[in-house]
Amino acid sequence: MATKRVQFEIELPDELMSLFDSLEAANREAKEALVMELLRQGKISQRKAAELLSLNRWDLPDLMTKYGLSTLMIEPDELAQDAHALQQALGKR
Repeated sequence: MATKRVQFEIELPDELMSLFDSLEAANREAKEALVMELLRQGKISQRKAAELLSLNRWDLPDLMTKYGLSTLMIEPDELAQDAHALQQALGKR
């Protein structure tokens, strides 16, 4: 099932836009900052943050560090899923 997407617009003064290489870069950084803030607030999981940013979940800790977030912020169900996936990868059940 496809996820419904919504677009919204942010109005910025020219002097702020001049800090970005392009409109696409500004959009990408705004989305990244929003997702990291939602993660910090505990409104989304690390797995969801990685998905929203089209990142491999194992690449997410570097981005979290950039935003001052603890990489130990993991929900118990995520930890259990990761442990199960690791056991399967190692051939254990």
